[in-house]
Amino acid sequence: MNKREFTEQIKQTLMEKLGDDVLLEDTKVLKNNGICYEGITIRKKEERISPNIYLDALYERYRLGEPLTKLSDEICSFLEQETFRAGFVADDFIDFEKMKDRIVFKLVNLEKNEKLLEDVPYDRFMDLAKVYYYLVPENEEGLVASVLIHQSHVKIWKTDPEVIRELAAVNTPRLLPPEIIGMKELIEDMAKRLQLPGIDGDSIPMYVLSNERRMNGAAAMAYPGVIREFALRMESDLYVIPSSIHELILVPDNGMMQGMNDFVREVNRTELDPKDVLADHVYYFDRREDQLLAIL
Repeated sequence: MNKREFTEQIKQTLMEKLGDDVLLEDTKVLKNNGICYEGITIRKKEERISPNIYLDALYERYRLGEPLTKLSDEICSFLEQETFRAGFVADDFIDFEKMKDRIVFKLVNLEKNEKLLEDVPYDRFMDLAKVYYYLVPENEEGLVASVLIHQSHVKIWKTDPEVIRELAAVNTPRLLPPEIIGMKELIEDMAKRLQLPGIDGDSIPMYVLSNERRMNGAAAMAYPGVIREFALRMESDLYVIPSSIHELILVPDNGMMQGMNDFVREVNRTELDPKDVLADHVYYFDRREDQLLAIL
């Protein structure tokens, strides 16, 4: 079967398993960096929650020999466990008072998300964009989910983007506190493959900046004082390498870091899922100027 036929067969199988009180619709969901996922939306007629089942990975598994019945059973099991809810009650989402303490921000690429940014409140951060989302509380299994905040949500809540911005500025460091740990292996390995001079993990200390959940942790770059305080502690200016939307690599400047933009582009091209790419260049924190800059 081709993908279209596979989709229709999956829908038919799910209808037989789930019954007439379930609505199935084709959907396309725009994700980070302009990545569009095709799938199906599954909704019980009396419920507002509509989980999206993305079919690209399932179709590849089918092409590699997994039976369609196994894949449809997997979808049904997912729905029965309701892991997509992750403790989230749809009716609560209409009540801004219940939402406001868990509104946070993440960083995405400004240029690559031009279409997405037409539909969501955002604020520019250098050549990046702060976008806002609701961080769903953990369920009993420790699963965490999120809901991107769109302009339509702001209207439903009868608030404005400035309020969203102020809440996220307080909530994000509180709910997703920053964490800096040492590392060297990733950059060292890539530097050897690219034959970049002067990059030695033993002579150049490297550190990963993220948050405790390792989810959208590059946002910590925009937390007030985090990079500045680390630079002062290290007594050095810093290169800030955007290894993904989930973490950054901090490298003290010893004057031997030529070619880092080539390095970042190579990692993005060969190592990262396209939807996890943050930027194709490094940033630099200058202690004397107390300024973080993009090195283009």
